[in-house]
Amino acid sequence: MVSQKRIFGNDWLFFIDDEEQQSSVLVAWTSLSVPAPLWALSAGRAYLRADDLLRLADLIAGVES
Repeated sequence: MVSQKRIFGNDWLFFIDDEEQQSSVLVAWTSLSVPAPLWALSAGRAYLRADDLLRLADLIAGVES
């Protein structure tokens, strides 16, 4: 690993590849990423986030009115 930087809201990992060229990947695609707090707390039990459920409730309310 050469460096890690946040660019446009995404964390990127920069490294030198086998051909000695600088390459990059999203940190989220690697084992270096930290799981989102919701995922860590829910231990895989939650299918929808609270924000998703609130948005769904708003959509349903809009259809019913």
